[in-house]
Parts: sequence; structure tokens; C-alpha cells
Amino acid sequence: MRICKIMGWRHNKMDIICEKYTILKCLHQTEANVIYLTEHMGLQTKRIVKKMRKENNFQLPEIEILKQLSHPNIPQIIDVLEDDEFVYLIREYAQGKNLEEWMAEKNGFGEDLLIRIAGQLADVLSYLHEGLDRPIIYRDLKPENIILDANGYLALIDFGIARYADPERTQDTNFLGTKAYAAPEQFGVFRSDEKSDIYAFGMTLYYLLSHHQITSLPYQRKEMSSWLKEYSEDLVKLIYECSEPKREKRPQSFAEIKERLSELGLKRERKPQLPDHASLYLGIRPGAGTSFVTYAHAFAAAQNGQKVAILDWSERQQIIKLSLVAEEVEIKKHCFQLDQMEIFPLNKNQSGPANWQDYDRIFIDGGVLTSEKRKQFAEQQRNIWLVCSGAAWDMADFDDMMFNEQLIEYRFLLNLAEDDLLERLQRDYPETEFALFPYQKSLHSYAGQNPNKTEIVKDSWFDKTKKYLVSAAHKKKMISRKK
Repeated sequence: MRICKIMGWRHNKMDIICEKYTILKCLHQTEANVIYLTEHMGLQTKRIVKKMRKENNFQLPEIEILKQLSHPNIPQIIDVLEDDEFVYLIREYAQGKNLEEWMAEKNGFGEDLLIRIAGQLADVLSYLHEGLDRPIIYRDLKPENIILDANGYLALIDFGIARYADPERTQDTNFLGTKAYAAPEQFGVFRSDEKSDIYAFGMTLYYLLSHHQITSLPYQRKEMSSWLKEYSEDLVKLIYECSEPKREKRPQSFAEIKERLSELGLKRERKPQLPDHASLYLGIRPGAGTSFVTYAHAFAAAQNGQKVAILDWSERQQIIKLSLVAEEVEIKKHCFQLDQMEIFPLNKNQSGPANWQDYDRIFIDGGVLTSEKRKQFAEQQRNIWLVCSGAAWDMADFDDMMFNEQLIEYRFLLNLAEDDLLERLQRDYPETEFALFPYQKSLHSYAGQNPNKTEIVKDSWFDKTKKYLVSAAHKKKMISRKK
């Protein structure tokens, strides 16, 4: 059975290569080389054989490079054989599928797996750039060259255009790389170097983030806000920095990228399970008013004499930003003191107070609801309020969202909504708990308020927000004048 019918290759299935390897499948072919999945006749183990024409000297440096490499995410070279016409590179077989194939099946990855993939890629590229006597520039990072197995471990394959770094060159001799993933400098603007691999790393992760092929859109990306419902702002920001067309705006090295990914992973691991006296607020989409609601509820409880902590776990850290510009804020070692409340940012050292039981109430701004957050707090729905705007444009697809995302068992807080909307939702979803904010007394019963004080809570928040933002703008203006 002929399995390679074009470009001059004449091997059939079950043909033998160099009297050792039985061809099982043709994986890839070009005019210069062909790649087979084979089986070693004696050991009966699968091997990858790359057959290259001797006349094409451009490919031969790949062999010299692979001989030097020893990394768990790079399949090991096993042998190099040759005959009169060809050189055969034999390496380990990496089980799994490439990321393009995974994307076709899964249509995207959750944030935890995406961080794990990014961490492994950053580690292997850091090894190529900084772990050898002569740095190696990979130059062809793309989903097709990354194999991922069922356990989440990856292998980087195809070093066909990898080269040693050459700081003496001003630009590459040959314009090589894959459209959309290759950095702009690989096409004659500048020489390819470590930052070229950082760009391809960013574009590869952008492809995994965006759930669609990007080859037709070189150097174009959607706004960061497009991905914030599903992924944390820190991760999206890192991906956008790595895929900056302007090389000077990219991170300096994969060592820096590894450190930032490690911090991201620690953030996700450190968030503790919620105690009974904690309330977590999650917006069903960006701009739902989650920070507004969190602060207002905490403020109401604090005004009633309760000891209150606010934890800002949100992507945008809006409550922290407001605290930083408030004139009456007191900065403590691990938190801010404002309006008789202690406000904790999410950082690499801790995600809240050392002892949660020191407080009567804890209010958490969780940012935007994502699939990962749903998994993390799946058994704690009693602590969660899903915040959505009561505006007509925000409620247009509410019914579809309730069923498609299976949110019926959650509690909903309708921010600045009217009574008729509450009545309609209670009628349509009798098993779901809804509450209006800030017009409904029952929502604030824990703070011992009377009905009129809900307006005071709202007005206090709006007044403080306006004052803080004006204060921040004034400070910025004064600084610019001094410069």
C-alpha cells in the first residue's frame, strides 16, 4: 500500500528502513524530507524516522543540535543512519496529539491546563536559550509542533529550522517560520533571537486562548477584554505582552515568564475554601458591578459595628485601586484599613487574613465567573452571589445563559434593577433565589439595617468612588506638572 505518493517519495506501508524500522504511517512530507511513524523490528517499539536528502544541507544542523539536547520535554534522539542518498534521524515517539488536534476536539483549554502547558513550554525554551553552552533559537514554535498527551505532559518536536544564536548577524539569511506564529523580525526586519521565540510562544498561547486558527490574521489580536470572562487578567496580560509585534515590549526572557507563570499557579492554588461567614460575589460578565456590590455590602456591615474584611480576588483589582487613592486609607503590613474595614489584595504571599475567624463577616470580590471558579467553589454555592446588571441590554440573553451554563441552582443579585424584573424572574425560575440591590431590605438583614439605609449604602459608595477617582486624577495631574 503506497502511503507517500507525492514529492518523489516512494515508500509503501510495511517497507523496511535501514533493515531496522518497519514503516507504519507517513506523518508529514515536504520536498526536502519525509517523517514516518515506524516500529523497531527487534524491540517492537515505536520510533519516529525523519528521512532527509543529503543534497539539502540546510537540514543537517538539526542533527547536530539534537545530539546535544537532554530535556524531559524534548524526545531523545536515538540514532542517525545514512545510505548513499539519505540521512535518517531516529528519535523517540511522543505519544499524544498536537495542539491543533486537541483544539479541534476540545475547542479550548481551562486556565489550569493552559498555565501548565505554558509552564512546560517556557521551561523547555528557557533550557534552549539559557541552559546550554551556545543558546539555541527554536524559530518554529506553533501548535502543530507541540504534542500533548492525555496526562497533560507535552513534547516539543521538529527542530528543522532551529539554529544557534548569532548576535553578530543583523538579520536572518533565510526568511523562515510559520505565518502568524513567526515574529515580524524573522521576515527581514531583524535577526531572529530569543525574543523571536517569546513572540511565537505568545501567539501559540493566544491561539489556545482564542479557540480559532490565527494563520489568516498575522500580527492582529482581539482586545484583551474579550478573554477576561474565561481567563484571569494576569494570564491574558502575559500572553499579550509575549505576542507584542514590537520586540522591545516583550518580556526579557523565559526565566521571567516562568516566574510569572509560577505566581499565577500559586494564586490559583492559594485561594482557601470559604468559611460560613464569607460571601463570594462573582459577576456573570465584566461590568456587572461586582466590586460596587461587594464594597457596599461590606460597608453596611461595618457601619453596623461588625468587624469586616474585604478580599479582592478580582481580575481588575478595582477595590484595591480605590483604596490606594483614598486619602483616609491606612496602609498596614498585609492589608489596607479604610471605612473601618480591612481590605486584602491577592498577592503571591497570601490571599486573605491569616485567621479568617478574626472577623464577623468576610466579603470577597471574585471578579468574573469562569468555568475554573465554578469548579473551585462547586460545593459552596450557599456562599456565592452571582451579580448581574438589571439593565435591559444585560438581561437580553439571560434565559439562554441560565440553561446553557446551568446556573439555575445559584443565587442571583440584580444590581440596580427594578421590582418588575424581580417578579418576572421569580415567576420564570421558581427554584432560583433572586434579590434586588440596593432596594431590597432582606438582602441587608445581616447588617441590621432598616429599609431606608439601603440608599445610604448606595450613596456612600458612589460618593466615595467619585471622590477617590477625582483624588487620583488630581494626584496624576500634579505629578505631570512637576515633571
